Amino acid sequence: MNQEYDEIMISKYSKSIQDNDTLAIPIIQAQEVTSLTFIQKLNLQQLKLQLCTSVTFATPPLNITELYLSQCKNTTFAGLEQMTQLQKLEMVFSQVTNTQIPLIGCLINLKYLNLRGNTITDVSQLLNLTKIVELDMSSNQIDKTLDFENFNQLKQLNIASNKLSDIPVLRCVKLETLSLEWNKLINLDFLIRLQSLTRLNLTGNKVQSISTLRYLKNLKELSVAANLAIQDINALIYCKLSNLKASYNKIVDISALRFQQNLQKLSIEFNQIININCIQNLKFTELNLDGNSILDNTIFKLGDQKVPTTSEILFANKMKHINQFQEIYNRVKTPVIN
Repeated sequence: MNQEYDEIMISKYSKSIQDNDTLAIPIIQAQEVTSLTFIQKLNLQQLKLQLCTSVTFATPPLNITELYLSQCKNTTFAGLEQMTQLQKLEMVFSQVTNTQIPLIGCLINLKYLNLRGNTITDVSQLLNLTKIVELDMSSNQIDKTLDFENFNQLKQLNIASNKLSDIPVLRCVKLETLSLEWNKLINLDFLIRLQSLTRLNLTGNKVQSISTLRYLKNLKELSVAANLAIQDINALIYCKLSNLKASYNKIVDISALRFQQNLQKLSIEFNQIININCIQNLKFTELNLDGNSILDNTIFKLGDQKVPTTSEILFANKMKHINQFQEIYNRVKTPVIN
């Protein structure tokens, strides 16, 4: 192989090659990988089962900084721990378990790690990865308490779709994006120190109170939809929201949004909202109030505001009195006033 290349992608071999490989001999042998002296980026995604054996990375190419092993199923990754020069590693849907986590924990120069869609339950062996900037562990089975105290460089963390019910206080001072949707979280006190956080997703948890969010003064995008029990959103007064999703809760009063002058997208359908006078001066590009019990006299005030022609205001509320609207109990798409 020509050693002048600095990147190689070996993916999706033809069916004829796979059919002829009846002995399950790896298509790439150890010496073939280790001979790639100048390669910096190696993509081995979606290869035949047992492609990487216990000797594949026995003497790894020292220059590789990016390695893609997604969808390499039924594979042992022994030897991976020696590739300490790696800065980016993707092992998405590769049947990674707790057994492989200590190997990954040795890669102390990693800045980007994606382990989405595996069967991991415990990630405590990753605590040495102090240079991590982006970490994705979504769609696993993590149920152990997480401790990211040493992750001072972390900016993006995704642990959505796991089994987390409790998280200790996060001290990731640079964390900007946090995805925690579809876990079992109730208490949000672990967020109190995340002063740099701008995006937070808590959809589909068991949160009842969001009072802790008053400390997140740089928060711009928030989703607390489908928690089913949130009533009070007064803590949002202190945020700088541009996008809020709070559907499927028990919210009655949205007056806390009155001073959110940057709020452009609001989805707050299927709550218990009656009055929306407090948001009549906000300039929305997207607004969904579906499934509330909004009084019709508040809708007319909202309809007087100027919004872009591409905007759509959705109403499907149980209005008791109607004058200008033809539909009462069905979805109504009002014309945008220019």
